[in-house]
Amino acid sequence: MRIYGLANVDYVSMHVRRGDFKRFAKHVVLSNDEIIENNKHHFQNETLFLITDEYDDKLVSRLKQICKQVICLSDINNNIIYDMLICAAAKKFIGTPYSSFSRQITRFRRSIYSKVETFYITSDNI
Repeated sequence: MRIYGLANVDYVSMHVRRGDFKRFAKHVVLSNDEIIENNKHHFQNETLFLITDEYDDKLVSRLKQICKQVICLSDINNNIIYDMLICAAAKKFIGTPYSSFSRQITRFRRSIYSKVETFYITSDNI
């Protein structure tokens, strides 16, 4: 975690999956406005570790306006397990509904922490 400047830092992690969900789970793919407005209470004024399958410069720019710091990894990183563990170690994790990647991070979190709350990127219609 030192590589991303997260050693000894409280941070929130979030997984945003869009790519293939656009074809078969459109109701889960939220706009940048929906992601931010419906979930900002989780990461506002926090260091945010964002992992996504589809880098969105507009989303990252907006998040940088409301977070203390934003670290974003997209599909270019090949170390999936390492990314999952970084997300799992966060004080709070927000995942994408129906994503096996987000579910696995939640499983890792349950093995790390005795009490785990699970949060998902949501809108009122999911």
